[in-house]
Amino acid sequence: MESSRLKSTMLDALQGHRDNLLNPAVDRLGVAVVARGSRLYAVEDFSRGVQVLTMEQVEARISSLMQENGIAAHVNSVGARLACAQDHGLPVSLDNRRPEFIMRWQDAELQRLPGALLDRMQLESIMRRRWAVVRRKTPH
Repeated sequence: MESSRLKSTMLDALQGHRDNLLNPAVDRLGVAVVARGSRLYAVEDFSRGVQVLTMEQVEARISSLMQENGIAAHVNSVGARLACAQDHGLPVSLDNRRPEFIMRWQDAELQRLPGALLDRMQLESIMRRRWAVVRRKTPH
């Protein structure tokens, strides 16, 4: 395939390619072209660069997001770092306390907490309110 035809094919073949090229959030493009005989094979990889943060900056941002959503962050980040380094399970606690909940997530966006965590917080809040109502109704 000629290069001009390849370009035309890539732009017209899939609307997704065109959408990615015109997307203002995309600021990185990787293209690979391989020639095999008289044919050209090409692939595109669209992405958006993200700010590089130190571990301390990430922890500070997540701690701030947690506080904004009413979640108390542990003051000692060593345990959290140990938990993040594990594929599953919980680390041995440094202060003999077990966390109520651990969620491992990776994301380039640090503007909001993951939906699954917010959903769990909402569910736990509802359960605590129901428990309080049941306790008040129970005679002492």
